[in-house]
Amino acid sequence: MSIAFREREEEVGRSEYGPFRLEAHASGIALVWFDDPARKVNLLDSESLAALRRVLDSLRQRSDSAYPRALVLLSAKEEQFIAGADVAEFDRITDPADAEAKARDAQQLFEEFSALPYPTVAAINGPCLGGGTELALAMRHRIAYQPSFSTASLRLRTGSFA
Repeated sequence: MSIAFREREEEVGRSEYGPFRLEAHASGIALVWFDDPARKVNLLDSESLAALRRVLDSLRQRSDSAYPRALVLLSAKEEQFIAGADVAEFDRITDPADAEAKARDAQQLFEEFSALPYPTVAAINGPCLGGGTELALAMRHRIAYQPSFSTASLRLRTGSFA
């Protein structure tokens, strides 16, 4: 069988997919692991979204039309899925048009995942917030591991968190 992405990436740290690792299994299932080694939680920022785009491109460029038969998005962090966007990156954005373009690009990427022609699953093993929720919703199916699954409510008031 011939596939356009690596059979198993064993490299520690970052690969061509940044904090993502793409695994292809003989069963035809592609696993996309998210694990940013530089952070305690997985966050979506410009770098990780660009890496996720490379994962999507690699999936689309597969050479065997039988692969993948399905895709599962997982977090390698224990009891952590995706904690949303990297808000520190927001501080570096000074142009509203740039902010709008970044948000639009992320939404487009998620839309492209939702349009994949095979089943997609988000395996949620912990907090799934903001952009993490949007990415999970782009998958056709979501599975949440009950003991670590929680919903979060954050109320923002001027200058304080409640």
